[in-house]
Amino acid sequence: MPYNNAEITKKNQLLDYFTSGFKSQDNLKVGLEFESFLYDKKHFSTLPYNHGYGLTRPSIHSVLRGFNHKKWHDINEKNNLTTIGLQSDIGNISLEPAGQFEFSSIPTKDLNHLNSLVEEYFKELIEILNKQEVGIYNLGINPKFHLNELPLMPKERYDIMNDYMPRVDSMGRNMMRQTCTLQTNLDYTSESDLIKKMKVAMGLQPLIAALYANSPVFEGKLTGELTHRVKVWHHTDNARAGLIKSVFEDDFNIEKYVDYAILLPMYFLYRNNSYINIPHITFKDFMTGKYKFKDIKPEMNDFEVHLATIFPDVRLKTYIETRLSDCPDKDYLLTLSALFVGILYDNSALESATDLVKKWQYEDLITLRKDVITQGFNATIKNQKVLDIAKEVLAMAKSGLTKRGLGEEVFLTPLENLVKSGKTLAESKIALFESLNGNVDKFIQAITINQ
Repeated sequence: MPYNNAEITKKNQLLDYFTSGFKSQDNLKVGLEFESFLYDKKHFSTLPYNHGYGLTRPSIHSVLRGFNHKKWHDINEKNNLTTIGLQSDIGNISLEPAGQFEFSSIPTKDLNHLNSLVEEYFKELIEILNKQEVGIYNLGINPKFHLNELPLMPKERYDIMNDYMPRVDSMGRNMMRQTCTLQTNLDYTSESDLIKKMKVAMGLQPLIAALYANSPVFEGKLTGELTHRVKVWHHTDNARAGLIKSVFEDDFNIEKYVDYAILLPMYFLYRNNSYINIPHITFKDFMTGKYKFKDIKPEMNDFEVHLATIFPDVRLKTYIETRLSDCPDKDYLLTLSALFVGILYDNSALESATDLVKKWQYEDLITLRKDVITQGFNATIKNQKVLDIAKEVLAMAKSGLTKRGLGEEVFLTPLENLVKSGKTLAESKIALFESLNGNVDKFIQAITINQ
């Protein structure tokens, strides 16, 4: 990650960080990120980072070592002694706190190209996993293993976060170790464009939670919920997660987002390739010198690191990230990017979505975000079912994609079929789990990705 070590001397530098992300309309790109669970097929156990020298059982480290290192290059930590990820010209592989495998694509202008990157990643990964008898599957939450069975990966930041989470709510460690998400990253052209896209993307997140609900089994049992992962987020750290109220206000702009971000506590500092645990002061207090830590001066890299520790449903960097989706089945991985490219990159679709979101108040969306956890498509807002809203939004997205003339609307088909069925992914998983008499091992085997 390229950090800027320029000292922060004025607030405008933080605003300039976001304006540096402005792209021309003909250079808008899209990327995706998704996380998957790995497991040892032979012993039906989790994968530790490493089993130690001389042991032949698979591990996260052995999977990383399986990649072609002429194509993939190590990302290291702890004085370059520990491999914590890989990078290549198609994207990066990184490790979430308990070894969830994350693929982050490079940004690309074309969803067809994006799809080819995902397929290329899976082709190499599945070959490696088959050789090592490791399985991979996508869900929003780990259906079997408890926290004490999921050791942290050797990344310094995770130790700091793991210590901090219980201070603010009850399920932060669950979020870290037991959840997986699908995320899409999108560009903006100007501040006014950013504002409109943030309002639409944020306003649609409760709908997205229903469309991608895929976490009904937790620690071996049905939870009675369709997206237990979203429930976990309700109990992680509400100061820095969820819907941002100011986004829905008429005067929202880049400065309002900066104000939101700098009033949140910091997790750590990053200096000399190492994370430094600090008292959890706000970034504003650190930036303005109200609190000094070992005479370290605030730098722009500190702000960039801080932004990565904020977890709203839609996060702003030099691009926009949508984040509330459970990780869905493999066939759905391109759908989130397709939906938001179709809506946010077409002026007509963006205007229609803006008109839709304007009907809802912040309080309505907060209620809906809770209701979809158990009700999914049957939840309502302003007396309208989420299922009906989903049909309307998908039609907007399809229109926007069709105008691009690249055949990308095909990537909406899985969502269109899902909405046509009226059943969430979670409801299909519940039926599968029950058909297997609640045997979680057989359930995992049934949803393992084989190609």
